Amino acid sequence: MRIGILTFHSAHNYGAVLQCYALQTYLECLGHKVEVIDYRLPSMLKVYQVFDFRRFLSLNPLQCYRKITKELRLLPLRRHRYASFESFINNNLHLAPTTNITDLPYNIIFIGSDQVWNTQLTSGYDKYYWGEFTHPAATILATYAASMEGNPSDEKCREMIPLLHNFSFLSVREEMLARRLQEHCHVEVQSTVDPTLLLNPSAWRSLAGERIIKNDYVLLYEVQPNSRAEQAAAIAAKELGTTVVTLASLLEANKDDFSASASPITFLSLCRYATFIVAASFHGTVFSLLFSRPFVSIKSNTKKDGRINNLLNPMGLEERFVSYLDETSFSKLRSMDKITTLEGLEAIEKSKQYINKVLAHVQES
Repeated sequence: MRIGILTFHSAHNYGAVLQCYALQTYLECLGHKVEVIDYRLPSMLKVYQVFDFRRFLSLNPLQCYRKITKELRLLPLRRHRYASFESFINNNLHLAPTTNITDLPYNIIFIGSDQVWNTQLTSGYDKYYWGEFTHPAATILATYAASMEGNPSDEKCREMIPLLHNFSFLSVREEMLARRLQEHCHVEVQSTVDPTLLLNPSAWRSLAGERIIKNDYVLLYEVQPNSRAEQAAAIAAKELGTTVVTLASLLEANKDDFSASASPITFLSLCRYATFIVAASFHGTVFSLLFSRPFVSIKSNTKKDGRINNLLNPMGLEERFVSYLDETSFSKLRSMDKITTLEGLEAIEKSKQYINKVLAHVQES
């Protein structure tokens, strides 16, 4: 069976490229020919381009000088990070032009995961992510763990109803979003896990490869600078008698050139071999679990915490999701030698069943 994937595969952040790799690889392991349709959202390309003159501009001369100084320092790092991500994308994702949708038709096109329905990120209802593009009638469209900027308003639900009917099967990433769409858009929707959780940990260990840092270290992974996470990492490193290695999605937040330009493979390796992980992100938490590393996840105290709660609570690991960490709570975490395996987790099994349901429908038709 020929399967296409439409997602944010070209976004230069670890979660985006690794969730795409995971869905591609999982479907291939089921015996299918899988391609990532190389549709790159123009607005997203601008965010990750190496040079953007707007980063240098300001009406205030002093601010302009500071921006120029900052960007001249960051430019080599942007170039290195761009090359690292593009290398991963081109070498690990099976890219195909959008013309394959009509010229070499797919049996199924999965749209998702990630925030492909976030109309703020996509500058409106993007035709590719909402199934509004031209495709053969025989091609089934299905979403997998699609997400958006939050629970949609009543007005937005009304706007979405005709678009949702483009899909034969619907799944979203958040349970609250699934309930909202079912109640207000009157469609059948299932919540499914992030694709990174579909792959066996052995597949991730193989991709992570060899150890990069020989000495022990505490890994701090944060999307945006988070002072509470940084404090937690410092405490963990002090208690363990080691150092902190920081990775951040925001280029400026990284502490050194190595971290700023780290590739997705480097990210995986650092997670796999860390003595302890302080995660201030969903995917930092996920890979702590996948690699069975001792960890703590720091709350953002926003609605985004729901994803991590939904992951950790069924595993009995809610004590590892905290607002802050001190020496006492760190000692308590160290005494908890139980890191529950992800294998057999109900949400993962239901997500695999959803994929099997979509595949079975195509095989029967």
